[in-house]
Amino acid sequence: MTFTCDFCGAAIDTSSDASLIIGVHRRIDADDWDSDLDELYSGDHRVFRYCSQQHLASHMERVPLPPVHIDHNTPTGAVAGCVAASIIGITFVALAVYGAIQFWHDVVR
Repeated sequence: MTFTCDFCGAAIDTSSDASLIIGVHRRIDADDWDSDLDELYSGDHRVFRYCSQQHLASHMERVPLPPVHIDHNTPTGAVAGCVAASIIGITFVALAVYGAIQFWHDVVR
């Protein structure tokens, strides 16, 4: 996969020590400010790629950060998936209990 510099548009040599990936986090919860960047769970995240530190500096100096795109469907999809999995799990447990009761009635009678 080929990545391009967000400043000049040139292809980035990913094996070079000069290439950079910068992550910008916004709207971070107060309790996440003391944690490592790898452990941030709140807020919005945007990634920038540069072929050199000079292009990073030039871009951040001249161009304001674009607004971060917020995907509002992600939490809803996660909640819907959790609810669906819970319903399926409860159904399996109910069927197992019903089957055990029927088996007990057949053995005892």
